[in-house]
Amino acid sequence: MNKSPLRTLAPTKMIQSPWGGRIFSVGLLTLLLPLSAKAQEQNRVWITGRVFWDRTSDNWDEGSPWVDGNTAEFNEGTGIVLIAEGAEPLSVSGLVFNTTSTIADGSITLSGTSPSISVASGETATIGSELELDMLGNLTIVNTDTAGDADHTGDAGIVILSGAYNLGGNTTITNNAGLGIETSGTLGTALE
Repeated sequence: MNKSPLRTLAPTKMIQSPWGGRIFSVGLLTLLLPLSAKAQEQNRVWITGRVFWDRTSDNWDEGSPWVDGNTAEFNEGTGIVLIAEGAEPLSVSGLVFNTTSTIADGSITLSGTSPSISVASGETATIGSELELDMLGNLTIVNTDTAGDADHTGDAGIVILSGAYNLGGNTTITNNAGLGIETSGTLGTALE
C-alpha cells in the first residue's frame, strides 16, 4: 500500500482517517461551514428621534447597528431618515412604514426574490433614496392595515418614489395601496 507523506499546509491540518487509512483535510470543511450558514432575517425597528441610517450607528431596536438583509420598520415619530451619501447601498428585505416618513439620500437595495414595501392605511412613505432590486425579482407594495379586510376599503397606504429607481421584474400593488412616481426610472411590469 502506498502511503502519502503527511504535509501540514497552514491553516489546513491533515489527519489520517481511522477508515481505510486515507488522509484528508479538515481545514476546508471547517472554513466552509460558517460561510454556508445564513443569518436569519429580522424586523429591525428604527429608534424614534434618530436621523442618520448607516451600518455603524446604534439606531435600531435595543441600540444596535443596521444589519444588511433585515426588514426596516419605521413607527410614529420617525420623520426624515437620511442615508449616508457615497456609501455602499444598504440592503433590506423589506421596508415597513407604520407612520408617514421620508427616507432620503444614499441608496437602498431591496434584497431577495420577493421584497416588499408596506405602508399603514392613511400613511405616506416617500423614498427619495436611490432604490433598486438586487436581482430580477418581484416587489410587492401593500397597505398593511387592510390586508385582512375582505373589501380593502380603508384609506390607501401610499408609497412615493422621488429618487432614482430600478425595479425590474414585477411590481404588485395590493390591498388598496398606492404608488406615486415623481421621477423617471425602471419600474418593470406593474400588476394589481
